[in-house]
Amino acid sequence: MDYSAVFLKSKCSKHGRDFLIRLDFNAEDRWMITYGVKDIPKEDRKTSAPATKVNISEAIMGPLFACPHCGNGSFFRCGKCGSYVCMEEKADKGYCPVCREEKKMNGYIKEVTGSGGGSN
Repeated sequence: MDYSAVFLKSKCSKHGRDFLIRLDFNAEDRWMITYGVKDIPKEDRKTSAPATKVNISEAIMGPLFACPHCGNGSFFRCGKCGSYVCMEEKADKGYCPVCREEKKMNGYIKEVTGSGGGSN
């Protein structure tokens, strides 16, 4: 199933709180990382969507994206535990509150797996 929106479970690097990163498939046939969602709905059989893989190697960062807890304008995937975590836009290191690791950033995220939130 193809989705027009996908949500990634994420953590705030400063406060350790959960949030969702929303990605939308835009009119230019590209994924856009649109914004952070603070209120995470409780999952149940009626609202949970199957996991879907999304290629974000050519995704664009939307101008409204920010962590809803601290305002950081970017994110990374922890190389140790695989969590998505917010980070400052031009930072060269990232701190993961899940495994409590601080590492130098390297590479790019090419593909993510998140829950679908709307059909094309």
